[in-house]
Amino acid sequence: MKIALKDGSVKEYAQPMSILDIAKDLSEGLARVACAGVVDGETEDLRTVIDKDCTLNICTANDPEGLAALRHTTSHVMAQAIKRLYPEIKLAIGRP
Repeated sequence: MKIALKDGSVKEYAQPMSILDIAKDLSEGLARVACAGVVDGETEDLRTVIDKDCTLNICTANDPEGLAALRHTTSHVMAQAIKRLYPEIKLAIGRP
């Protein structure tokens, strides 16, 4: 499969790979700071497996999509911590 990257380069892989594995292949540093991936215009989790030709942008907290994914995840972590401290509390749904 061929993965077109944000910088215009194309990487080829023989087997399906997760976005995180592709980030590791590009750079260990990128993999450490990656928050999400945008595959053909859709924001995806780092565990998403890519098995076909596509465009890929690996996002960090410096990118709007990466920052949104980071905030979304941390809001879940915070909600879980609050529920452990105060089991009777009611959580609301809203923007992270």
